[in-house]
Amino acid sequence: MKDEYTKENIMAYICQLINEYFNVRHEATADNRNVPLTSSFFGLSAIQLYQILMAVEEKYNVYFSVSKIEDNGFLTVDDIARLVQMNL
Repeated sequence: MKDEYTKENIMAYICQLINEYFNVRHEATADNRNVPLTSSFFGLSAIQLYQILMAVEEKYNVYFSVSKIEDNGFLTVDDIARLVQMNL
């Protein structure tokens, strides 16, 4: 597996994406990877979560079906990184 596809690197990319492009209340880090992105801690909207979905799918050239998202979650940095790894 390429180095860029490790879970740690995928999480780092997601955190960087969130911190650079969204006005979050608290910085996304590996330490808060299990905090829901739509919680008051981060304050992201459903539309912003969808924008993250599109960016991640494009970056890693993967596609997440609705059922895969429902079964595995897409609410935390950890959820997203796990989904990416499952689909590589």
